[in-house]
Amino acid sequence: MSALDILAMATGAFVVMVTLMLPYYQRVLEAQAQTDQMREAEQVMMAERAALQEEIAATNVSAGQIEQEFEAAAAKKAAMEEQIAEVEKRIGALQGAARQGRPRTQRRNDLQISVVDELDVVFVIDTTRSMTPALKDLSRSLRGIIRTLQRLVPSVRVGVAAYTDADTGYNPVRALPLTDTDGNLGRVLGFVRSLGPTPRGSRTLEEDVELGLGRAIAMNWRREAERVIVVIGDAEPHRSDRGRALSMARNFEASGPRSAVSSLFVSTPSSRRAGNRARPFFRALARSGGGTFNDHTGQMFESVILAVLVG
Repeated sequence: MSALDILAMATGAFVVMVTLMLPYYQRVLEAQAQTDQMREAEQVMMAERAALQEEIAATNVSAGQIEQEFEAAAAKKAAMEEQIAEVEKRIGALQGAARQGRPRTQRRNDLQISVVDELDVVFVIDTTRSMTPALKDLSRSLRGIIRTLQRLVPSVRVGVAAYTDADTGYNPVRALPLTDTDGNLGRVLGFVRSLGPTPRGSRTLEEDVELGLGRAIAMNWRREAERVIVVIGDAEPHRSDRGRALSMARNFEASGPRSAVSSLFVSTPSSRRAGNRARPFFRALARSGGGTFNDHTGQMFESVILAVLVG
């Protein structure tokens, strides 16, 4: 009986202790659960922090790139503004001379620049694959080119004849008729931006230059305007068409006292592999058309302005 009394007393004591300690054990378990939750939350926060740090690093890189692009664009804009100011200075001097009754053209810095009231310009452009960088350059520069012409000439119209080659299987010529740039600048810029190489390349180095030139000549030119065709490309016509192209340029130049065909030869990797053999044709084309020949070696802005205004 004594043993049973002792066992009963021990069991009672154990029950009492468990009863007293139970709230403590519950708090311990709750604290452990809270600790686990806090650790999980900490891990989540650490992951979010790492992700944010990566985003910040990427943003800093992007910001640096944007800043570099902005600085490059600002430098390019400043260079173009200097070119515009130089051309305007030359034209202003000539306009002053014209108001004093002097001849309408005058030699300045080995350049002869015409002073005109109306200007019709058609760009005849090679749009084959090798010309892709030049096309992009022209698209970027055309707004500045037209704005400059508008400052110098009261009335400006611009047209485009974009040619490729018939052996591509696509239409060899796309054209925008002569369009008044006042109020229609977006139309002109949009057309030039849409130009690009045909999906299928030409099988020959020669292109249908004469087709683009013919489309330009057939446009609705103003009788009293200064009329300029600027042929831009890196390849000559097919051998059987070269004489016809030169004859077309001569006939256009003879169609009026203010008509000329200028040319701008673009040296591309494709043309250089062929030894730039098309360059003499572009020089002969300008000579036949009474215009100017220029090698495109810098910015398209300067090259085109010289081709249009210097004659």
